[in-house]
Amino acid sequence: MRAEPAAFFTGTPAPFGDGDRSAIGKRRSEAALWLSRQGFSGDEQADRTHHGGDDRAVCHYPADHLPVWRGRYPGKADAFVPGAFGENISANGWLEDQVCVGDVFRLGEALIQVSQPRQPCWKVNARFGIDDLSRAMVESRRNGWLYRVLEPGRVAPGAVLERLESSGPPLPLDRLWTVTLDVADSPDELMEAAAHPALAQAWRLRLRTRAEWLLRRCRSRP
Repeated sequence: MRAEPAAFFTGTPAPFGDGDRSAIGKRRSEAALWLSRQGFSGDEQADRTHHGGDDRAVCHYPADHLPVWRGRYPGKADAFVPGAFGENISANGWLEDQVCVGDVFRLGEALIQVSQPRQPCWKVNARFGIDDLSRAMVESRRNGWLYRVLEPGRVAPGAVLERLESSGPPLPLDRLWTVTLDVADSPDELMEAAAHPALAQAWRLRLRTRAEWLLRRCRSRP
């Protein structure tokens, strides 16, 4: 399966909100970009604790979701355009129920691998002026995802994402969110997801910590 040609976006930190800085405001690139293990050339992050790094080098947000948000928030419809979510890649044709942790894609000369779902934060709400947008993204599983770069390379405008292979057992991104947020809380499922070899270390720790807490709680019950 091949997606439609992707659009690519980069940005640098700028004043955002009340005294903060953010690179969520990105511009579309009309020229070829070099994709290194740290991301696209010309793309930066203001908060390196929560953004960027080997497992968060590239952010992808499906353009397929934009009509959904326009319909849900008609008063803000004009704001839902490619790049508005601070993503580096905007493309139709790949969604969270089709993409799995560990999937490897060819993008131009580069090879990239899905490392984790995107976890939207307050900056998404602030950018659109919608207080519950980040929560709505998570609840609907329309979060997007992040890649690590396996092989750097040049990416030209019009490049398409072509899935080559998957590493580890199938773990669709929407399923991972369901396991993470399930009110029934299954420690076994959490530990199974945490053991996925391609899942980012931060997510593996998060899932293991949750599973271990649940097990302790079960043992402490009379």
